[in-house]
Amino acid sequence: MSTPPNNTDTPLSTPKRNRNSEKRKQPDNDQIATLQRKKRPAHSSNVTNGPPPSFCLNSNKDSEDNDNHTGNGEGKHNHVVTVLPPTPMKSKPSHSNSKDNLGKSLDQIRNEREEYAKLQVMEKLKVDKAVADLAKPRSNVLVRFTTNVARRVTQRLESTLASDNSSNQYAHLAKWTMQDNHEKETPMYPWISAFFGFVSREIGLAHRESNTATRGRSGINRPRALLPFEKTNVNPDGSDDYTRTDILLRANHRDASGDGNVHHLAARPNYKDVVAVIEVKHLTTEETQAFAQLIIYSRNLYANQHNRRFVWGFTVCGSHVRACVLTSDNIFASAIMDVSKCEGRKEFVSLLVKMSYCAEDQLGYDPTIRLDDEGMIDEIDVYDEDADRMVPYKCVAMTAIATRCFGRHTRCFLCKKAASAQPDINSSSSADDDGYIVIKSAWAYSTHRAKDGSQKAENARNEALLMRRIAKGLEGIGSVAGKYAKLIHGGTVRFEKGGGGIEEDNTGTAFGAIFSSGPEEELPEFRINQRLAMTPWCRPLQNVANADQLIVAVADVMEAHTAIFKECRILHRDISLNNMMFRDLGDGSVGGVLIDFDCAKDIEAGSWEARPERTGTLPYMSVNNLEADSLVKRTQLDDWESLIYVLCWLGTTGINNHD
Repeated sequence: MSTPPNNTDTPLSTPKRNRNSEKRKQPDNDQIATLQRKKRPAHSSNVTNGPPPSFCLNSNKDSEDNDNHTGNGEGKHNHVVTVLPPTPMKSKPSHSNSKDNLGKSLDQIRNEREEYAKLQVMEKLKVDKAVADLAKPRSNVLVRFTTNVARRVTQRLESTLASDNSSNQYAHLAKWTMQDNHEKETPMYPWISAFFGFVSREIGLAHRESNTATRGRSGINRPRALLPFEKTNVNPDGSDDYTRTDILLRANHRDASGDGNVHHLAARPNYKDVVAVIEVKHLTTEETQAFAQLIIYSRNLYANQHNRRFVWGFTVCGSHVRACVLTSDNIFASAIMDVSKCEGRKEFVSLLVKMSYCAEDQLGYDPTIRLDDEGMIDEIDVYDEDADRMVPYKCVAMTAIATRCFGRHTRCFLCKKAASAQPDINSSSSADDDGYIVIKSAWAYSTHRAKDGSQKAENARNEALLMRRIAKGLEGIGSVAGKYAKLIHGGTVRFEKGGGGIEEDNTGTAFGAIFSSGPEEELPEFRINQRLAMTPWCRPLQNVANADQLIVAVADVMEAHTAIFKECRILHRDISLNNMMFRDLGDGSVGGVLIDFDCAKDIEAGSWEARPERTGTLPYMSVNNLEADSLVKRTQLDDWESLIYVLCWLGTTGINNHD
């Protein structure tokens, strides 16, 4: 786990902190309110003097998943995130003000991102006709209902296009659907927007007619209206750069009038409200560029929507439309839907109808992260293995966000036990002394793919499992108590996905046929939506007051590291500035805390390879870890070597925010 990077040369640099406030063990109510409610225009450069985050996770590690992955890669609203001075990053591109971008203009950053995105298209693009089925309603009743609605909407669309209608809307529909290529891109925006508006209105009318036919006994809720924002070709609010988007879709709620119309359509787009992104090109031969742009846009969606699991998008190249789903590892594209042909329009309308009726999680949202009336994160659920249920926690602050195109999309929340949570009298776990609990949420690799996506996946490198082993192995050793992250409970997120049953949230259950068909070697990476509740509440190492505190904190961390290795036979494998934290012990002294066991591994496991994975944070990796042809196993010495590089870094850049 690590701390969000920041470039101190940017106009919004880190303000000086009050040294006295650094010594407080817990934030006061005013500071918590500031963290919880204060909004910012962009997710990359705002800073706050609120309480230091606990277990600050840097999303810069998201795309480096520590399984032979060392290449590039990387809510529903904005949260303030405490930002620290620059720390080395595991991969790029990230925020515009990351250390990797020092001295670069926004144009240079944008060009690098575009080149990176094109490379990712070549590596990660997979065309699968099953993409459109990801939005297919799960109940048979709803499938029949949506099929009937789609048939009615298609008939009206074809009737409108066949009529001699001189209305402005008809002209827009006809211009887009009557030819393959177009001379320019910008004139296509109102044409495409008119298509979505027409289909959305007709879905509302068809829903009313179908309900009337069944005398309102269908029991099916009104569909969401997928409509474009009024303004197109703009830089949305919540962006950390000046990249313009073509068309963005949001979901509006229909009124009860039944006339099919949608009210309160927002004019200017904000990433926190975006359901799907549309990238437009005027030629059918420009698909690669369109896919690359979707990848770039996905960064801001993940950063602004903290309950996002995956992202929907559309590429519109002339008359060729593809539906795309961007996951942690791939971009999946549907077959071409050619709106210049009747069959293509029918397929496109059918998909939009499905997306209007499907469950929220099918659009990429996490139902276990709930928002309040103002769109802020209110509660987040964590799986309790002992009680075999999801336990709700009240979110106090968001301390780390996901800002990568691909990867784990790690997020971190500072929480307290929710009032709605049922106490477990048999549970021995508890929150930290100050009542705060740190929740880490990420899409982690599973080292074993379940044959059936609905089955529980075995994971020999499950972080929750390793943390339980560590807690058990170090039980009774008082010298290291409080010097390592201790798991309260956690595991794979679970929620109802149709059929009345509770299922684990993993790539198999989320993406269905895409992750269960084809040869094993061609299947996408298997991940689990893992969430951990931990203590203690602590702060980044660069918040220490002086060198004495730094030495004490580092000594405590390495004492815990040695004990974990000797007693539990687990090697951490990612000693870095980001994973060594400290906490105030209340008497003016501090203690170090070792966190983040993402890369940890059982050294006695049978799967230990002669050539271990190249894992860790790049600037701190040992020479042996960096050598591509090294056949030497990773040992404690590699982690101690990483510590030397951490100290060298601090000696060069300063030991804290004031140095």
